[in-house]
Amino acid sequence: MDLLKSAKDTWNNHYSKNMLLYPDEEVVRFLNNNRNRKGVGKLIDLGCGSGRHTVTTLEYGYDVIAVDYAKQCLDTTKARVDMLGKDATYILNNDINIPVEDKSIDVVIAWGCFFCNWREKIIEFMQEVRRVLKDDGEIFCDFRKQRDDMYCHSENYGEFIEKDTLLLKRNVPMAGSYLYFTTLEDLKDIVLKAGFTIIDIEQSEFTQKNMTKLNSWYHVVLKKQL
Repeated sequence: MDLLKSAKDTWNNHYSKNMLLYPDEEVVRFLNNNRNRKGVGKLIDLGCGSGRHTVTTLEYGYDVIAVDYAKQCLDTTKARVDMLGKDATYILNNDINIPVEDKSIDVVIAWGCFFCNWREKIIEFMQEVRRVLKDDGEIFCDFRKQRDDMYCHSENYGEFIEKDTLLLKRNVPMAGSYLYFTTLEDLKDIVLKAGFTIIDIEQSEFTQKNMTKLNSWYHVVLKKQL
C-alpha cells in the first residue's frame, strides 16, 4: 500500500468538506511567547490544513510559508488569507521535501502533522525541518500519546500496519490516513535521532462524547542540536 498517497487522498477529501476555523489555544500561547522572546521572523506552517494557524501567524506579524501535501488544504488556506487581505507563500510539497533554503526559517509550527506518519518517516520529516531551521530556530509540535482512546481502543478505528502506527479505517472522517502513538521515552528517542533537543514538553488531555473518549497529547518545543 502507498501510505503517502492514501493520506494525500484522505486529507484532500477531508478538507473539501471540513474546515477548522479557530487556532489551537496552545499554538497561540507559543506564538505570543516566541514573539516576546525573539520577535517575529520567517515561519513555516507545516501541514497547514484549513489555514487556521497560517491566518493567526500572519496576524502576529510573521512572514509565513504555508506547506501541505494536499492541494485542497493549500487552496482553502489561500482563500482564508486572501479574505484578510494578507499575503503568504504556498508550497505543495512532495513527500517530506520542503523546497526552502537551508537555515532560512525562524519558527516551524507542525500542529497535527508529524504524528500522521509512521516512525521512520517522522524522523525523516523532522530531519528535513532541521535542515531549513536557523541554528536558533524552534519547532512547536504535538504528538499523540498511547493513553489516547484511539490507541487503547484501536479496533474501533482501524488496524496497526506496524508497531504503534494505526491505519484508520472506520468510525472516523479521516479513514485512509494513519496515526503514530508515542510514549515519552519513544518521543525522546525520535527527537534525538532527528537532531533536536526538547526545551519544553507538556501534556494535554480532554474528553469527548460524554467523557467516553479520551484525547491525550504531548505538546513539545524543540531546538536544534548543534
